[in-house]
Amino acid sequence: MIWFSHTSFRVYTFPVQKEAAPVTAAWLQRLGNAVRSARRCAGLTQSELGQPLLSKSFISQLEQGKLAPSIPSLLHMAAKLNVSPSQLLALSDARLLADTCFTMAETALFVDGLEAAETWLVPLASLPDWQDPPRIARQHRWQGLRALVSGQPDAALPELERALALQQAASVRPVATGEELFTLYWIGEAYRLSHNLLAALRAWEQAAGELAPPQAALGVPAWGSEAVPIPAPAPGISCSACFHAALLLRLAAVYEAVGDAKEAARARAATPPACVEALRTGSSIVNLLWLTAKEAYARADLAGAAICARLALLLRHASAYAL
Repeated sequence: MIWFSHTSFRVYTFPVQKEAAPVTAAWLQRLGNAVRSARRCAGLTQSELGQPLLSKSFISQLEQGKLAPSIPSLLHMAAKLNVSPSQLLALSDARLLADTCFTMAETALFVDGLEAAETWLVPLASLPDWQDPPRIARQHRWQGLRALVSGQPDAALPELERALALQQAASVRPVATGEELFTLYWIGEAYRLSHNLLAALRAWEQAAGELAPPQAALGVPAWGSEAVPIPAPAPGISCSACFHAALLLRLAAVYEAVGDAKEAARARAATPPACVEALRTGSSIVNLLWLTAKEAYARADLAGAAICARLALLLRHASAYAL
């Protein structure tokens, strides 16, 4: 560990104890990986990152998970990398990292394909294998989406329904959380692909009802992040509003398919024009959003990565219904 003298700029370095607890060692390794990733993204060498206060040796050992930074050294590195200290620390948060990896994998599944999607789940192997309901729910939803993409909606439904049940059991909020609503969205899609349009309507009506008026339950609602500006297909459009619009357009399409023109017209009329336009331009901005998500992840901005990835998936999947 390092510390600064109060009377000079001298830096004292103290190695982490060799008998560090496994959890501490794993945390240090994740932090080291985060620093290395952000440094390479910024185009800095280890010497350049450390100057003028930290040595190249210190940065090297930190990236290997052999040293723990003090608060002053963390602030110094964050300033040189042009990120906030919280962003560097975020990648050492096992639960936050796991959630982000699942979100990135879900988007990659629809944008880049299964093989590319599975690479985003590789970091999970180095994380604690805790078995809490949110983590298990994400695993079930992942399996459900894999089946959905593979053209097996009947196999996807049980996985997605298990995910929703776990999310609802773990929730203490009076309204559905963002993860519950996204799972409901995919349950509706699985029913639609299984040609059970009435069940699809029920799932999407439930999700739309929970989201009207759009809530900020789907992560950070604004188009922006501390480190990465998020491309916006329309000004002032939040993730929640975009998702709500996608649900309404989905409902309109299914209402038309079952011959209910009145409800279809009502659903389309309730969709804000700005959101419709955002979805119409979705195909042209998906790649930009996905690239921004990957850049944000490389810069250790997990919040920015998750928002961009979620929007890329949403626009990719819903844009056809806005035409």
